[in-house]
Amino acid sequence: MNKFLPPELKDLSDSKKRVIQNVTEKVEERSKRRKLKWPYTAMTAAVLASAMYFIFQVTVDKEDGKPASDTEVPLIKGEKPVDSVESPMDEEKPKDEREAALDLSKPTFTNNEGIFTVNGITVGAMQENVINQLGDSYSLEDDLDGSGADKAMNYDNQIIVYFYKDKVDSILFLDMDEEHAHQMYMDATEVKFMSGETRFIYSVETAQIIKMEYTPDGQLNVRFSQNDDPNFGSNPGFTLEQVGGNSYHIALNHSQPIVSFAKENLYLHGITLGDPEVKVTTYFGDAYTRNVKDDGETTLLYGDELEFTFRDGQLEFMSYLKVDEKYFNQVLTDFEGVDLYFAETAQMISTEHSAAGDLIVTLHYSEQ
Repeated sequence: MNKFLPPELKDLSDSKKRVIQNVTEKVEERSKRRKLKWPYTAMTAAVLASAMYFIFQVTVDKEDGKPASDTEVPLIKGEKPVDSVESPMDEEKPKDEREAALDLSKPTFTNNEGIFTVNGITVGAMQENVINQLGDSYSLEDDLDGSGADKAMNYDNQIIVYFYKDKVDSILFLDMDEEHAHQMYMDATEVKFMSGETRFIYSVETAQIIKMEYTPDGQLNVRFSQNDDPNFGSNPGFTLEQVGGNSYHIALNHSQPIVSFAKENLYLHGITLGDPEVKVTTYFGDAYTRNVKDDGETTLLYGDELEFTFRDGQLEFMSYLKVDEKYFNQVLTDFEGVDLYFAETAQMISTEHSAAGDLIVTLHYSEQ
């Protein structure tokens, strides 16, 4: 607002008439002078006329109840006033634009305490959540792929979301970008392993599983689901434990530690140095013996099979005390060309035999 305008504007009708009359008289008088001066006369008249129009317009606006600061200034064609320029944050993009911007072959993946989330959805989510994240440009799938689902939504043959009783049962990515999938696998800090060319990422906390598998025509399909296949327990590194009469639980096999690495850290069964005690007990249960030393060092012993040492609440040392030697020799063969030592984190996996001849595999810090 122009702070020099008076707070109230009086009726200027008479003043306007006198100004017009004075201007008219001066124009007539000056028109008698030399013609070379007429541009100055015209300019002066234009300025006075503009001033009169401004005063008149302000008066009308005031009478109409319109604030004086709202007096409009002519704009260049197509230009918007600064206050009316739309900001990208003012409103969301239309759904079709959001979907077009989403590269479904390169999904975003997060892992929060064993819950795998991909493009904002996870197993167990409701249908409305899927639509909010992926949009409504889907078709209902006729072939349910023997999944046990009762409905499936197909997004342009790139993502198929399977439902059972209105909740997400599994999420299948068709023809995922190989480089993107590889990076997802390498960055995963959960229990992960390969079986042939098929890769698995497994959550011990929630039993969710990611399966990356090639089709016969070379297409990489990636499925996110809840693992309820008891046959999964027959994979190396796992064991199927009976719980109660007819219930089974897939657990980690103490004699077959799965070796993996991510972000310059080495892992045995998805656990690395620096992890908190609660993660170890979540993975291996509470059937342990605790030993605490005077210097604050704490050791958890799982019978004669596992040993975990903590300092200041963080894992400093772990040993698998009775490892299947044939199994681990194959692991070392599979890791041929990979140094089981990371200088960046000073982590190392080493092996030795006990007095009884058992193979001991240890993950510890080492300055080589």
